[in-house]
Order: sequence, then structure tokens, then C-alpha cells
Amino acid sequence: MRFLAATLLLCTLCGTDCTTAQSPKRIPSTKAPRGIVTGTAYCADTNMPARRAAIILVPASGADMPHMLASTTDLEGRFTITGIPEGNYYVSSLLAGYLNPLSASKSNQVSSLSDEERKELESHVTKVTVIGGETTSASIRLERAAEIDGTVLYDDGSPAIGLQIYLRQKSPSPQKPGEEKAYAGFLEYADQRSRVTDDHGHFRLLGLAPGEYLVNVQVPTPTATGNGTQVNLITMALESSSVGSLVVYYGDTMRASVAKTIKIEGGESFAGADITIPLQKLHTLRGRVILKRTGQPPPTATLRLLFADTRETARVGLAVNGEFTIPYVPEDSFVLQAMAQSDSLPNSDIGDGDAGLGIFWASDQDEQWTSVFDERGSQKPDGTAEIPLAVQNDMDAIVLEAPDPSASKSTSAASKPVSAPQ
Repeated sequence: MRFLAATLLLCTLCGTDCTTAQSPKRIPSTKAPRGIVTGTAYCADTNMPARRAAIILVPASGADMPHMLASTTDLEGRFTITGIPEGNYYVSSLLAGYLNPLSASKSNQVSSLSDEERKELESHVTKVTVIGGETTSASIRLERAAEIDGTVLYDDGSPAIGLQIYLRQKSPSPQKPGEEKAYAGFLEYADQRSRVTDDHGHFRLLGLAPGEYLVNVQVPTPTATGNGTQVNLITMALESSSVGSLVVYYGDTMRASVAKTIKIEGGESFAGADITIPLQKLHTLRGRVILKRTGQPPPTATLRLLFADTRETARVGLAVNGEFTIPYVPEDSFVLQAMAQSDSLPNSDIGDGDAGLGIFWASDQDEQWTSVFDERGSQKPDGTAEIPLAVQNDMDAIVLEAPDPSASKSTSAASKPVSAPQ
């Protein structure tokens, strides 16, 4: 007490504000204040809390965020997201069986939306404005999504187990034959990984928006690897793709143009999207590709099997050292195309020691090879040989004489269309 009194007396005599002198100077913060979004999510069909739902904020500007702004609702449907930079955000919600208007693909394309598309999006999704240092409340309503259920069987009655089910929304203006990418099925695997038939061949497609859909099952099949060639990443990708696989649509057809469509409304369930895989009516094509100029086989050739009347792509394949095999071909009339390549397949074989890593790895040369299958359509590309095939049984000794690949590069692009055989 004596020390404190003496100190106060000294400060009084010298005229110093001791409290000010002893306080450290505060450096103003340059960090922008962050906001908070809190609220409740509920299910529109039950008016009950949306329990354990993921709530994610997506910048309406499309800007990248250093970390995800997300939370999970509690058992009362409540959520809180903190540390949010100022700005406008769309609220994305994820709960099995309920519709997410802002899917992963749309989230990555927000910045490129047109005014009309953005207006349509904002009519279905909650938008919040975050102000630094303040709390914004939001009420999230989850609409029940539609679903499609079905069973896939082989034609002997056994269940088709562990097969990928794919669907796409039918476009008001359908794609022309050949516009789909050969590797679409392979590249879309991440989005389709949960759509797999179970041990009874059953499947359920959840979280669907209202619309008209095509549904198909894809069965990976062996393609041309040529005379004991090791398994290659290119052939693996091809066998897993939508054109390398055996594809059967709802309606038991292998053509998208005549497949049955399924039209569903919001929250509706469609049962009975059953598919039968007709193994007993499928055949195998075997043959070789030779160079027209020399009669020798090219190192590699790409193959396309087109339905003759519509020029839809039925399958694609590879001929290695001139030899090819295309299994599981339905009975129909086709056009078989071949284009010789001057290079061999890239050296990305998968051996016993690197099988675990190889499936995730692809070289630049591999990526160049995937583009070989990108250019397709109703016209005959330059440097391509084609022959008509009427498939009723297995076919052997098919021979295609392809133009020399080096010569085809200098061929004029103005080649005449080739009409499909009747």
C-alpha cells in the first residue's frame, strides 16, 4: 500500500497519466471481419428437422475459397457456420433422398452462369448475404428428390451384381450420333460410384431432379489387346468407357435413340426400371487391319462399330499389331471403321509390381491417345477404312484395308461423306 501511494504521489507531482503510460499501444487489425451464418434446416415433405444434413456455402461470385465453409445440422436441424468472408452465398444442402439444387457440377460453374441461368438457380436455392462481424439467419427447406429403382438380370435369370448404372437427363435437343465422348463413362466414375447393383441386381438412383431420363447398365468387356499384350491403361480405360463397355438401356436395347425414357416429377418414385442383358444373342467379331499401301499391319489401329442406319456408335476398340477382337456384339447391321495409327500404345503396362499405382497414373502420351476416340460423327473421317457387316453369328477373318497413317495426315479435309449401307 505504501508503494502504491508513493507511486500515485509521484505521478501527481510530475503530471503523468500512469495508466496511459503503462498500457501498450494497440496496432489496428488489417484483417477483414468475418461473419456468421446460423439457422435451421427442415424436410419439406415431413416438416421435421433435417438431421445430420451437410450445409455448404458456395460464393455466388464463383470465387475460390481457401477452405470449405460448411457445417452439419444437429438432431434439431440447427447449424452454425463461422469465419465467413463478406459477400453473397448460395446455400447447398446434402441429405440422402433430398434434392440439392446446387450440385457439385453447378457449384464449379457459378461464375459462368448467364443471367437467365442464375435467375433460374436462385428460384430454387437459398441465398444469404454475409456482413463482417454480424450474424445472418437462414431457414433451409429440403425438397424430397425423385428416385428410380430397378433390377438388372442376365438373360439366364441370374442377377447382374456389381455393375455401374448410369443415367442422363434427356435433352430437349438430342445429341447427334457420335457426339458423346468415348471416355465419358470412365471419367464420370467419381459421380457414379454409389450407383452399383447389389447382390440381387437391384439398384436405387436417389436425389434426382424432376425430368426425363435415360438409364443404362454398363458391363466392362475385354477389347483388343493383341497377341498376349500386357494390360495397358488405354485398354483398361476403353473397357470401362461407355463405348468400350457392353451398354444396355432400359427398354432392353443397346441404342440410346430407341431406349425407353423415364419421366419423373418432384419427389416421385419410379419402380420397375428393369434391364435384361441378352448374352445369348451376342456375338464376337475377329479380324485384322492392314495398310492398303503395303499389306502390313500398323502398330495400332482404332476401331469404331456403328449401327448402319443411324450411325450411332455401338462400340469402339483397338487393333494391336493389326489384330482385333470385339466381343458381345448384338445381331444387327453395322459399319466397322478402322483408322491406322503410326505409333504403338504408350508404355504404361501394368505389371505385378505396380498394379496398385498404375490405375491412377497416366502419362502425357496416354492422354494424347484418349483423344483418338473423341472425333466421331455421322461422316467418315479422313484416313478411315470402313466396311458393312451384317452380324447374325460370330464372325472371323474380317479384313479392313486402312490408308497409311502418314499419308492420311496430308489428305484434304474435304472428303465426301459415305452413306451408310441399308
